[in-house]
Amino acid sequence: MQKFYRDTSALEVAAKPKPHTNFEGGDYKGSTGEARGVLAILEMLQEDIRKQIKTEGQDEIDAQKAYEEQAATLVLNQRALGSAKAQAESEKAELATKKADQQGDKLSAQTDIADETDIKAAIATDCDWVKTQFELRRTQRKDEITGLNEASEFLSQAGGPADLSLDP
Repeated sequence: MQKFYRDTSALEVAAKPKPHTNFEGGDYKGSTGEARGVLAILEMLQEDIRKQIKTEGQDEIDAQKAYEEQAATLVLNQRALGSAKAQAESEKAELATKKADQQGDKLSAQTDIADETDIKAAIATDCDWVKTQFELRRTQRKDEITGLNEASEFLSQAGGPADLSLDP
């Protein structure tokens, strides 16, 4: 582009007619040197674009590196969460099994309590009978023991040789 401007002077204006002025001066050759300013601006733009490309390239590399680190961290977190989820589900299953066992134990204990209540009622009935009948039975047992003692005495007195003979 510089060569084009140097060689053709496209930006330079061809000889223009003299403007009408009050003073008399040298030959007017039009605007000159404007191409240098435009070339300097273009060079500055090129340099800015090169710097921007270099900076953005480094930014892209940094962003890609950060992305890869974050992606690796997320993969590790996902795996850890998957493992934690599996462990939690396993613990939940174990707790469900323990709960079922405890409910079975509870039902068994409730059955035992009902059985014990029935036994208690039966014993209470027997105890109540003993309470009401104890004195009567005690008196009857004493009478029975006395009768047995009397019979034993009677039998111990009889039984000499004279009682065994058939002679009158």
